[in-house]
Amino acid sequence: MQNLDDRLANRRETLKVAGQGRVASFERAAGSIAIGRARQTHERPPLESPLE
Repeated sequence: MQNLDDRLANRRETLKVAGQGRVASFERAAGSIAIGRARQTHERPPLESPLE
């Protein structure tokens, strides 16, 4: 029975680490998309100026 408990605990740790990795890569992707959008808006003048 002890062996089974150890395996379950191990699996839980692995899932936790895998989940953190997935979140980190998702945040990295979201960050690069946001940076890309910001770059686009800086390079192209806005279609309508917000001041008018």
